Amino acid sequence: MTSITRLLSRRQSAKSIQQEKDAEPTVLAMDDESADEIFNALSSATTRSILTSLYKKPKTASEIGDEVDTSLQNINYHLTKLKENDLIEVADTWYSDQGKEMKVYTPSDEALVLFAGEDLTQSTVLSSIKNLIGIVAAFSIVSVLVDQLFRRFASSSSPISAGAGQSSSEVTTFMLPPGAIFFLGTLFAVVVFLCVRHYQEQHH
Repeated sequence: MTSITRLLSRRQSAKSIQQEKDAEPTVLAMDDESADEIFNALSSATTRSILTSLYKKPKTASEIGDEVDTSLQNINYHLTKLKENDLIEVADTWYSDQGKEMKVYTPSDEALVLFAGEDLTQSTVLSSIKNLIGIVAAFSIVSVLVDQLFRRFASSSSPISAGAGQSSSEVTTFMLPPGAIFFLGTLFAVVVFLCVRHYQEQHH
């Protein structure tokens, strides 16, 4: 019972750690002085795998070792390298059944974005990311509403016949939900619009 309780508390703690992370990503120019340090820190495939794993969910060194499949000593080496470059941080401390202290690691920021370009600045890139996130979030909400309205309309209308109902059911099985179709369609339209606008800006 104790092990189960501790496991549940750890999962809840991991969720709370993710919710407390900074909502803004770190935006770094390719020609920034600190970019060289970031590239050096992420030159190892193991280091990149560890950072990717932590972006999925906060973990202890032993949990990372199980997922990345390497020794604990090697994991600690790469964790130290990531901490020295401010890519990760210790967010919490858990205790094993034997009472051993275990540090919980999590990324320092919500995301890490590297960009290059003469006309781009950190503020413009960050603003573009925020706008894109806002658009996707709005489309997601509207898509859910569209899906719910369609389901209500479909449930209120009675089938014409048993054969027609069976045919409709077979067709529906191979179709995406209405909300998903709406989301993908609007997202595609936004991507096309952004590409056209970017093309026009580059040729004016």
